[in-house]
Amino acid sequence: MRGASALEDVLADHPAQRVQVFLVWEPVLWSDVAPPRDSVLALLRDANARQYWDPEKLFSSAWVASTQADPAAWRLEEGLTADNVVWDVVALYPAGSRWEEHLPVPQFVGYPVVEAIGDLRREFAALADRP
Repeated sequence: MRGASALEDVLADHPAQRVQVFLVWEPVLWSDVAPPRDSVLALLRDANARQYWDPEKLFSSAWVASTQADPAAWRLEEGLTADNVVWDVVALYPAGSRWEEHLPVPQFVGYPVVEAIGDLRREFAALADRP
């Protein structure tokens, strides 16, 4: 939840930035028994944000499969295994990225989100400096 708040702060600092935000909630901890409550969803209020509940962790599985398909592109020594659950991660994709057979390779990945926010801020600042 702190990651959603931290992401909201980054977006608030860059209101002119044209971005689409997808936040995927999934059951990872013992307390994650149901979709997030409205009070949790409200932590990310940016108009460009869409939030999803993924009880089957399908997005996590797609992320793992994508890294397994091309670990070098994802800058990993090896792909994640099917036992891995991808969560508390922030990824930034170049404009025009499309999810086809596999997820596109992000230009930035950081985790846990609250620890990666400083790096994400720098990525946003670099985007703002580009024409």
